[in-house]
Order: sequence, then C-alpha cells, then structure tokens
Amino acid sequence: LKAAVARIIKSQTWRFATFPIDQRLCRLELESNQFFQQGKDNQNNPMFVFRNSLPTPWAGNVRSTMLMILHRLETFFNSRSGLAKVTVIILTGEIECASDTSTKKRMASAPEDISSKDDGVENDCVAAPEIDPTAAEYHIHSNFQLVQQVYELLSFHYPERLNKALIVQSKAFSKRRISSFVLSPITQARVVVLNTHADLKKYVADSELQKLGLAT
Repeated sequence: LKAAVARIIKSQTWRFATFPIDQRLCRLELESNQFFQQGKDNQNNPMFVFRNSLPTPWAGNVRSTMLMILHRLETFFNSRSGLAKVTVIILTGEIECASDTSTKKRMASAPEDISSKDDGVENDCVAAPEIDPTAAEYHIHSNFQLVQQVYELLSFHYPERLNKALIVQSKAFSKRRISSFVLSPITQARVVVLNTHADLKKYVADSELQKLGLAT
C-alpha cells in the first residue's frame, strides 16, 4: 500500500511539473507526425503509432520528442470521457511501405493529419500522416534511450491507460535488448515485442494496417 501511495504521489508531482506543455518546445516534432493516433485495434482500443523513420533528418532532441508524445497523449485523453485505454505501436525499424500500387497512391496523397494543428483535438478517424513510398531516403528518428523513455513513460504514468505496447523489433532494437528493460511482471503482460510488422495482424486488422501503410 505504501508503495502504491508513493507511486501516485510521485506521478501527480510529475504531472504538476510537466503540464501544460509549451508547444513551442516541440513544434518541429509535432509537425513531423512521428507519433499520431490512428484507428483501433482488434479490441476496439484506439491506437497510437510511433514511427522511427521520417523523410527529414532527426535533430536528436530526445526531450522535445518526449514532450510531443506527452502533448498528443494528453490532448487525446482530455477529449475522452471515462478511462479510455489505448494500444501503442512502436516501429523501431526502417519504413516498410505496402507493395500494391493503389495503396501507394492513397498513401502518397493522404490528407493532412489534423492532429498536428495547434491545440486541435486528436481524431481517431483522421488519415495516417503522409508516407511517400517514392522517397529516396528515410532517416532514423530515435535511439535506444528514447524508446526506453517512451516505455517508462507509459508504464509508470499511464498504467491504467495502456492496453498494450506493441514494439516491432529491428536490428538496432532487438527483442532481447528491449526485453532487458521490461522488468515488472505486470508491465511484461502489456508489452509485446514482435519480430516483424506482419506479427501485428494478431492485434490489428489488415484494413487498419493498410491505412497505416504497413507491409503485411
């Protein structure tokens, strides 16, 4: 009981010191749409997606990226009544685009994500951010420290809000390495490390994966 009370106090102190977030500190990260809300999983939980690859180079500012993630989460939760749970998909590898031409055309001409608008409320029906399958190069926009902080943030400050965190492993972020910082048995049940994007099918419908532009 003491540990639970201490955790609540620590989390509330953190919230008081963190919010509201000054969007000027993470403006570029918000505009990048690296972390966005799109669709629902097989259990009807809204999904958030963290992309590791973007067309522009990463400034390497972990703090600004974390502020962007917090802003997106808080905007979403504040727009929902009750204790809404979410599923978070973390894509640690390079971009994988769907192979069929029709999907590529739809992805390349996707409407602008309204969640990037200043103080706009996240919409779970908004189109996924544009992914250009013809782009010559994508840049990695995270490191192990950032992925670890995202996990710690969700598990400590949003334990009742997190349905599952689905982390797709890559060469730089192997399943063994990711599992090394998932220590709590309770958290282990919510964090699933997947081998490939195709493994997301167990948790997300094909139609939703196609909207996200993920190869399946």
